[in-house]
Amino acid sequence: MTTKLLYLEDMCKLRCAAHILKIIHEDELNKIIVDQTVFYPQGGGQPSDKGIMKNNNTIFDVQSVSIEDGISFS
Repeated sequence: MTTKLLYLEDMCKLRCAAHILKIIHEDELNKIIVDQTVFYPQGGGQPSDKGIMKNNNTIFDVQSVSIEDGISFS
């Protein structure tokens, strides 16, 4: 399972459709793993992107993005 990093193809892209692959509940944090993302992770002294993920019923406030072994966590 890996996440396609759309910002590598077009860094001006601000939206995309994605499929949720997994939701992880840890302590008071929820992590969402998606098949593709425009969110840039924290790294090299640069903070990660912030924003929202939404569908017809739910809005998820993205406060932090990280990447581990090719998987992006929002």
